[in-house]
Amino acid sequence: MYSPMKYLLLVFASLSMFSTALAQSPTVLFYGNVITSKVEDVLSEEDKKKVKDQTLGEVEIHVFKNDTLITNIYNRTTGFYSVMLEPENRYHIVFSKQGYISKKFEFNTTNIQVGSDVKSLKLLTDVTLFEKPENADFTTSGNPLCAGNLY
Repeated sequence: MYSPMKYLLLVFASLSMFSTALAQSPTVLFYGNVITSKVEDVLSEEDKKKVKDQTLGEVEIHVFKNDTLITNIYNRTTGFYSVMLEPENRYHIVFSKQGYISKKFEFNTTNIQVGSDVKSLKLLTDVTLFEKPENADFTTSGNPLCAGNLY
C-alpha cells in the first residue's frame, strides 16, 4: 500500500502529465488554392467584377521553419496547395513563380490556446499571385505581406 506522501506524489505526477498533454499546441494545416490575376485588373470595383480568377499551377512554395529552409514544394496543376505547420515554431512561407509577384506569409504557432480536444487547426487561404507588369520595379524591403500569431 502507498504511504500518504507517495500517494500525493503519484497523484501530482499524474496530474502534471495530464495537464501537459492538455496544454500541447495543435498542428496547423495551411491550405488553399493559388490563383492569378493582373495588377491592372483590381484597380477599380468595376474591373473587379470583370476579373475571373484562374488557378495557377506549378507555383514553388518555400517553407522556412525558425529561419531554416525545410522544404520546397510545388502546388498541384489545379492550384491546390497544403502545408502542415508543427506547433511551437515560427514559419515563413513564400509563394513564387517566374513572371509573377511573390508573396510571403509569416506564422507563429507558439502558445496557440485551444480546447484540450483540438488536435489540429485548418487555415484556408487562397493566395493570389499577380502577373508582373512590364518595366515595373518590385524591389521591396523584405517585409511580409501578412504577419501574425495564430490564436
